[in-house]
Amino acid sequence: MSDFSKYAVMDLRLVLLRCLKDQPAYSANDSILQHEAQRFGLNRSRDVIKNELRWLADMGAVKLQDLGAVLVAKLTQRGQDHVEGLTQIEGVNKPSPEA
Repeated sequence: MSDFSKYAVMDLRLVLLRCLKDQPAYSANDSILQHEAQRFGLNRSRDVIKNELRWLADMGAVKLQDLGAVLVAKLTQRGQDHVEGLTQIEGVNKPSPEA
């Protein structure tokens, strides 16, 4: 995997966590998260979004509920701590300070 590809995956993971932080109850399904990622110029398939959500779940950043047609993700405290810059999850881009 090229450096750019690695960076793009790490950025997608950060965007997914940030989007969950902004959702009611810190929760959203893969379809909504795919749409949100597209707003940031990260045009990925729902399969890619689901795979990255599973990876984030393995890291303890989200909890998942598989409803068959959709995968629902909920931000955990660890995921929120990463987005707020309080901790670092290896494999997820570090958030930039607020402007």
